[in-house]
Amino acid sequence: HSALAKCRIMGEYTAGYGIARYMADPHEADVDAALNLAGDLEALFTRGWYTGYEHWWSDCWMSTFAYGENGNSTTDAMAADSYVGSSYAATNLKWVPTDKMWVGVEFLWGERRNLNGQAARARRLGLGVQYNF
Repeated sequence: HSALAKCRIMGEYTAGYGIARYMADPHEADVDAALNLAGDLEALFTRGWYTGYEHWWSDCWMSTFAYGENGNSTTDAMAADSYVGSSYAATNLKWVPTDKMWVGVEFLWGERRNLNGQAARARRLGLGVQYNF
């Protein structure tokens, strides 16, 4: 097979009530449910999606490009700094000398948004090595 034959497009969409714990960003924000003004516990609606493209430059060099977003509903009783959404983008370059090993570098960008409109962004550069025994 040629390197181009291994390229692929990926994606996912997930949505539902009380499912934030099963998603990467909302899980850390603990936003499955919240109290409303009446003092009742209300399941919050969460939705998330991502799309990505994996490109093989040759038999042992590949890159992935990905973008995704998450969003959460809120109640009137939630704190102003409550999580309401996030976005992220990632790209990497990996050397894959065997089926059992890869070495790569990855750049990630992310943004968190709060109920009060505040947002913060972060960037990260990482190096990874994996060997499967």
